[in-house]
Amino acid sequence: MTAVAQKITPEERFWRNVDQSGSCWLWTGYVKPNGYASFYPGGGRHVAKVYAHRFSYELANGPIPDGMEIDHACNVRHCVNPEHLDVVTHRGNLDRAKSRRTHCKYGHPFSGDNLYVHGGYRYCRTCRLARVQRERG
Repeated sequence: MTAVAQKITPEERFWRNVDQSGSCWLWTGYVKPNGYASFYPGGGRHVAKVYAHRFSYELANGPIPDGMEIDHACNVRHCVNPEHLDVVTHRGNLDRAKSRRTHCKYGHPFSGDNLYVHGGYRYCRTCRLARVQRERG
């Protein structure tokens, strides 16, 4: 008598790779070097790969509208908790990411006297001063 392999659904396979022990539901499968999790819904490489957070959002809420993106409100790229995922435009996604940053790319804080706001964007005064000094020679 041969054993019949039980086929599991993409949803079952997906949830096997999710740690739901915290507020962020972290993907325990493959995470790309950029921090985003990817998933093969069909189980094999012959089926298109998708981002795990997009798959999670669509499981909970239905299709993502055309031209829209999913933003991680928690700022954790491999989080798949649908409650942490918002539909936004590309511009909105970029703006939200910038507003969540606490430090410039050189590690200076975006706070107190070091915060410079111009045209709705936040800048680091330390880096701005260094740039002005370089330009003046």
